[in-house]
Amino acid sequence: MIKITGDCEAARKLRALFVEAEGDLEVHFDAGGWTKGLNCIAYVNGLRQLERYRDASVPTVEFTEDVAVARRWVREGSLVFGRDRVHEEGTDIVGPQDERWSRKDFWSKVVPEPLVEWRVQVFCGKRIGQGLKFQEDRTKAGALPIRNRRTGWKMTHGIVPPIKVELAAIMAVKALGYDFAAVDTIWKEATREVFVLESNRCPGMDDWTVERYREAIVREARRG
Repeated sequence: MIKITGDCEAARKLRALFVEAEGDLEVHFDAGGWTKGLNCIAYVNGLRQLERYRDASVPTVEFTEDVAVARRWVREGSLVFGRDRVHEEGTDIVGPQDERWSRKDFWSKVVPEPLVEWRVQVFCGKRIGQGLKFQEDRTKAGALPIRNRRTGWKMTHGIVPPIKVELAAIMAVKALGYDFAAVDTIWKEATREVFVLESNRCPGMDDWTVERYREAIVREARRG
């Protein structure tokens, strides 16, 4: 049978599609100490992700664990996020004006506009889907440039990302040891630069993305 583990939105949606599916494959959206299947590896937190990207030469944002360095970046004119190692939907992020900022676990420079943000779905070393983010509801926008559903952003799937974005996303998933993830990236068209922000092993999914994962899981189960 095809087994989907985890209690996030992605796992619940996919599990409903594989109740009676044939095949022999386990797909893990949680980090439950599994010994077989896809994504058996433990969850890699936000700070460790950036470190692994850096060590594997994956293009990513500048970051530091030293608050003195973060303060210097701010003095030099950069917007700098204060972050927690473990986070969900950007709820941990604060700017320098927030009194919690100096007590965060690490800090990262914000890539300045103009830019676009892509989410690339990587499964077993290949891009199986993508989303170009756009702001549908500006009334939900906060003071910081955080692009997710909570702040009114959605995705359109009909556009293919630049090849540099796709390759960086695949490299990011490999650097973490994951079998699949949704990789958030920044693309600056003017300079042809890509920056990997993070890889989500249990991402939110709309119906289009669920179908791409269903297809990929079926292919992998048949191959295996």
